[in-house]
Parts: sequence; C-alpha cells; structure tokens
Amino acid sequence: MHETHESILSVQAPATPTLSDATLQSYLQLARTPTIGPISFQRLMQLYPSPQEALAALPELAARGGRKSPLKIASRDEVKREIDITREHGGQYLICGETDTQRLCRILPTRPLPLQCMAMCHC
Repeated sequence: MHETHESILSVQAPATPTLSDATLQSYLQLARTPTIGPISFQRLMQLYPSPQEALAALPELAARGGRKSPLKIASRDEVKREIDITREHGGQYLICGETDTQRLCRILPTRPLPLQCMAMCHC
C-alpha cells in the first residue's frame, strides 16, 4: 500500500533536530558539490559511514576518476548561511536515514539529496 502525499506531509517532525549542525553542514556541502547528483549522493552514503568521510574522500575519488581540476565543494560558511536562512523562515532539513523521514523515504525511488522543508509543509 502506497501512502499519499497528504499522509507523508502530516508526519510530525521531532521537536529537536537529531543531526548535529556539523553533520548537517557536511550533508549540504556534499549535496551542493556541482558534480554530485542524487545517484552519486546515494552511492557515497552507501560507501562511507558519514557525510564527513564522503567529503574527505571526494578529492581522491575525483582524481582517480580522471578529473584534472579540483572539485568546487561548497564552503562551510555558504551552507551555514543556507541553514540559518532556512531556520529563520521556519524550515528544516529532512535527510533520509537521519531524521524521522522513513515514511517519506520509502516512497521515493532513490535516496534524495537533503530536502528543505518549510513550515507550510506542516512538518
């Protein structure tokens, strides 16, 4: 039985985030790297136990893949600003496997990049 979008959006998010800010920043840095799409993101999360370790491995992976120039990984300052703005507007981030998002993640075909959820989602 598939759940409707309405039932997913009615899931109450935890009152306090389960992710540390450092971990959330690492997820966003990884997600904001130009060559990392949903499939690469999912694969990296399968290969490495944390987003911090996946980020640390990116330069070597890129070099082994034949990349000549360094990857442009989003700075911690950039993603911290994004997090601050999202929170100022009542939003939060949903990351499959990290927060209370199992109902959402079960219906998605691939593990998505971090999702921004604004207050209007009633999360």
